[in-house]
Amino acid sequence: MVSEGLSIKRINLYLAHVMVFILPFEQRLVPAFLGLFLFTSLFTCSWSERVTLFRKRWKIILMFASLYLLNIVGLLYTDNMQEGLFHLEMQFSLLIVPLVLLTGQNINKFTLPELTKTFVFGNIVVMILSFISASIAFFKLGEHRVFYYTNLSLFMHPGYFSMYANFAISLLISLIYHSKDKINLRYYLGLVVLIIGVYQLESRTGTIVLILNLIYGFGALVLPRIRWKNQLSAYLVLMLVSVAIIGVSYVVSNGGRQSQVITEAGNQSSSFGSRLAMWKASFDLVAESPLYGVGTGDAQDAMQAKFKEERIAYAVVKNLNVHNQFFQVAIAFGVLGLLALLLPMLYPLVFVWEKGNYLYVLFLGNVGINFLTESVLEKQGGVIFYAVMWVFLYFTWKD
Repeated sequence: MVSEGLSIKRINLYLAHVMVFILPFEQRLVPAFLGLFLFTSLFTCSWSERVTLFRKRWKIILMFASLYLLNIVGLLYTDNMQEGLFHLEMQFSLLIVPLVLLTGQNINKFTLPELTKTFVFGNIVVMILSFISASIAFFKLGEHRVFYYTNLSLFMHPGYFSMYANFAISLLISLIYHSKDKINLRYYLGLVVLIIGVYQLESRTGTIVLILNLIYGFGALVLPRIRWKNQLSAYLVLMLVSVAIIGVSYVVSNGGRQSQVITEAGNQSSSFGSRLAMWKASFDLVAESPLYGVGTGDAQDAMQAKFKEERIAYAVVKNLNVHNQFFQVAIAFGVLGLLALLLPMLYPLVFVWEKGNYLYVLFLGNVGINFLTESVLEKQGGVIFYAVMWVFLYFTWKD
């Protein structure tokens, strides 16, 4: 019996590693491995232990799952039931991941470090594969643009891949921090690959998070530990190599891309210009139903009607959502939805300062900034990443 239990735990951990490794890969594979991981998690401890853990953590589970529960309530007053049911299916991870993992013990503060390393490795592998694919395309087409934006991102939208890669950068900085004066060349080489990759992905939000990541890395690794000469030297070499490669990339591609973006910023026919107009329209839409919103399935319909009314042609033609998770939730569920979204994000900060482990803060900063410019939880890649990493990081600030 004991050996069988240990075997199930080991299989469960293997599946956890496979799942976090393939997160940045082909998104159609992720739900299957997540399902297998969660299913085997059910057998990693006795049901009496699970009940005990549920009693201990039920408030945390309820807090995180509250947004999903609002989706269920929102079906009672939605007009578009088909879209509402699809939403329930797509966001199911917000309920099932905390319910299963926080009532088990196989994922904990001891197994988490290796899982985070696997996630980092997965992102590095995907980034390298992306550059290899782009290089092959360059030799065929002779176009520098194959190294940028959607051409570079093999498996998902570059904005989402930037979010994943930036969190991998945060994890690498944390690993270097705990290495003290020992230089692990793999960590620094991984940082170079990911830093250059995030820049090449050309996500504005991703670039902002990258800069904040690097500022944090300098502050955490260098300033308090200036006596660690090896660490200082390695970090400066890392920065110089990354900047040099990025500079060459910019010159070779003739620049000009960013100036074009700035020129288009005020133009509603551009992506960025339309977002400003969409956010203003969304604010007016929230004001029309501030308490409980329009319902689970009606948010997109309501937004498109408002965008047509405001004549935001780019958003209407491309059938865009509002590209802001806070507005997205407020339109669907009003103030109650905003509370359900914000509470599980902000509540852990109370414990983070006590624990002195700031990895959750880096995760929150990454996700929170992306929430400002993308409706992250409207895509499977965003929902699963948010649910899995939030629950995993629970063990850095609690228990």
